[in-house]
Amino acid sequence: MPRLRSHVAVFAFALILITGSIANAQLTSDSPRISGFVETSAQHSSADRSGFIVGSLYGQRQDQFSLNAFEIGIDRPIALDRAMAGFTARLLYGASATGIHAAGLDIGPQADLVQAFVTLNRPTRSGSVQLSAGKFASIMGLEVIESPLNPNLSVGNQFIFLEDFTHVGVDASWSINPIWAIRLAVFNGWDLAVDNNTAKTVMGRLTWTPQSGTSVALLGYAGPERAGNDGDLRTGGEILATTLLGPTTVTAQFDAGSEDGIEAKFWGAGLWWTIPVGGAGTLASRGDVLDDADGARTSGVLGYPALDGSGSRVSLRPSTITRPPA
Repeated sequence: MPRLRSHVAVFAFALILITGSIANAQLTSDSPRISGFVETSAQHSSADRSGFIVGSLYGQRQDQFSLNAFEIGIDRPIALDRAMAGFTARLLYGASATGIHAAGLDIGPQADLVQAFVTLNRPTRSGSVQLSAGKFASIMGLEVIESPLNPNLSVGNQFIFLEDFTHVGVDASWSINPIWAIRLAVFNGWDLAVDNNTAKTVMGRLTWTPQSGTSVALLGYAGPERAGNDGDLRTGGEILATTLLGPTTVTAQFDAGSEDGIEAKFWGAGLWWTIPVGGAGTLASRGDVLDDADGARTSGVLGYPALDGSGSRVSLRPSTITRPPA
């Protein structure tokens, strides 16, 4: 008989401080800019196991306050209308860094250099081409590592289990025109600062933006992710669509993938909607579902028990929160 497991996580309290960009009238568009944030929270969940919230990436301790993150970054932004070079570096410290830490980059158990890359930009007649090299945040999904940039302060199943957090390699993007854009990344592997085999992973994305507030992105990836194994591939794809329904922004995301060697398949789907609430901020809700029947992405991870491939798991993670204006 298949096994059904559900997970519900609720943020009881969260405090976000966004320092923003340090800029004034003396700074030019070429000047480096410093930004960052601090995040602390307390959580309560029905999926509690001996004080540990099963399936939670950030703030894993039941009914405890947690210093989730302190991030500081420095950027030299790119001007898309001229040839120039820029860079980004972001250092994350706190409990959140432990969950997304890249293997092979040891700067402490609660620290991670989330991003550190250089970018060259060249404008074209109707867009621009950019080439970057270094360590990047993933190009997958709606949600990102920095909680203040997400619709919800908590992150969902797809971000935690079906996407890479960061990768090290090269990244090329081509904004063909205001409607179409292509992005291609070649890197060591999922969350690997140092490769665990001799082959590389390839990830590509095509984005269509017919009008402001509406977009559809198609993404695919392939590469060996098992240590010392260049033959067994992890492959998959993603559809990410966003549109406006009056003042409400609605986003849907679907992911599916497979892992060779262990003959495993997995998929997930999520729906987000955000509604402005006057000057009070934004009301954001999310509902998502993850099916990892063979345990490829969840077996023995973040408090989930190991699966031997004979069972199935469905994990649900509804979430609603009102956030203040940035």
